[in-house]
Amino acid sequence: VHYQRIKVDVGGDGATVPLLGAASLPAASLPVVEAKRRTYSKSFQHTAAAGDALEIVGPSTGVARITKIVVSKPSVASRVTIVKRSAADTGGTSSALVGVPHNAADAAASLSIKAYTVAPTPGAAVGTIASISMGTGDTLVEEYGDGNRKPIELTAAAQTLCINLATGAAFEGWIEWMEDTV
Repeated sequence: VHYQRIKVDVGGDGATVPLLGAASLPAASLPVVEAKRRTYSKSFQHTAAAGDALEIVGPSTGVARITKIVVSKPSVASRVTIVKRSAADTGGTSSALVGVPHNAADAAASLSIKAYTVAPTPGAAVGTIASISMGTGDTLVEEYGDGNRKPIELTAAAQTLCINLATGAAFEGWIEWMEDTV
């Protein structure tokens, strides 16, 4: 656990009190911060040809922030690469995966996920975010946006994040993200 010393101006007069260990600090002076971002997850079990196996497509409006990607147990050893693209993939054969809201009161996800069984022609790459050779019992866990790091942001439908397999394989995992409307 990491603690940070914070001083709070309680009376508005510039005099500060340390937040940690300040038993006399009135509870009413501390704001309650509640998460406002809609959060979604989607698990998958998928068999794909070599190439982009999953394509996470940004929303047409708003911002999607990818916070976690897990890829596990490829059926054959394969290099798994996570690539950010500035243009969507074209062609291929895909099915849609629908995000599950963490709060049932939230709207449906505006980000979309395509699971390819026939690899598409890849869109233009911004760059490789992660790349690792995985054996059949391995699990890759990529977390973004914790601490002072930003999550991976997709701000338009042309922006995508792809999970690419060097060798066709069956694999499983899940994706977690948050969405804001503009």
